[in-house]
Amino acid sequence: MTTQVFITGMHQIPPQLKKDRRLQCHVIDNPYNLRDQLDAHSGEKIIIAFLPFLEMRHFDIYNYLQKKHRDVKTFFVIDELSSAMKIRLKSREDFVVLWKTEVHNLNRDIHAHLDGKKLELRQDKRENHDNRALVSPSLLP
Repeated sequence: MTTQVFITGMHQIPPQLKKDRRLQCHVIDNPYNLRDQLDAHSGEKIIIAFLPFLEMRHFDIYNYLQKKHRDVKTFFVIDELSSAMKIRLKSREDFVVLWKTEVHNLNRDIHAHLDGKKLELRQDKRENHDNRALVSPSLLP
């Protein structure tokens, strides 16, 4: 069965998603029309929302859709994210946030979600490293 992908905030399907036969993509101009589209299709559904920035009103709309419809996962592709929204999204695992610069990984991230893997914000994956000197004192002239 193909996964239904609903794209908002863009006027065309991203090229990496067009090529994938396992995904059936639909472009939705108005996010308020998503409810009807989600009702019309069965099975696994993914919403990809392209936004310049993520506000509380966006969060509330997509949160409502995920509560109302089963098997719906929302991916936000954004340019900016406020600290308050970052904290709010860290406590919620039902949304995936990607930066606009990571849009080329969108297909990979969708399939990782479909395979049951947990996806995180890019900076959440950073690890602390030792702060050692790059040049040892014995090598200095």
